[in-house]
Amino acid sequence: MSSITFKGSRNGLVFYFHPGFSFANYYQDVQTHFDENPQLFSHSAVQFAGEGAYTLSPEERIALQKLCLAQGLPLENYYDESENYSSITEIPLSADESTVAGSDGVVIARTLRSGQKCYADGTLVVYGNVNESAEIMAGGDIIVLGRLEGVAHAGCHGKEDSIIFALSLNARQIRIANHVSRAGEGEEAGNNYPEIACIENGAIEIKPYDARTLF
Repeated sequence: MSSITFKGSRNGLVFYFHPGFSFANYYQDVQTHFDENPQLFSHSAVQFAGEGAYTLSPEERIALQKLCLAQGLPLENYYDESENYSSITEIPLSADESTVAGSDGVVIARTLRSGQKCYADGTLVVYGNVNESAEIMAGGDIIVLGRLEGVAHAGCHGKEDSIIFALSLNARQIRIANHVSRAGEGEEAGNNYPEIACIENGAIEIKPYDARTLF
């Protein structure tokens, strides 16, 4: 039995990951599928689905994303804000938990300590601080209702219109899609008022949050 079922849709190609298989199984089945169907759905969007997809680590997802990109297939596994917010999962992070695999959207209802990591397929909301050395990644936006001091990577599947918002943005490193900004590179980083990071003119810009002029 294959670890993945491949199905075409009007929006592209959907990979259904069956539970109970290892990452090596998933990777090999994707590679075999591409080898046997090199032109199938070329330049179409790819979506990961199924119970097995949520057992993958961020690094494993990135490896599969690179495999898709090598075939000219962009991964579009981010949260669509036009959809119902009932698909967002609230996860109270336990004190000894270091990694959370996200569903379409994830809410963390506490501060992330140094060394803790969190991943979400779509929007990631943290009700608390993200301490230094904590790491958060999201396929869509990142919203921190507190102080962001660790590493944050929004749009990790390549979604360049993703944003990072924090009530106090003092991150050691922020990434949006393939763009990187480190501490000290943003002129206004670290101020004690709400700020937003987004991509403008091909680079990450950090600016005060103003709902009237943001979009």
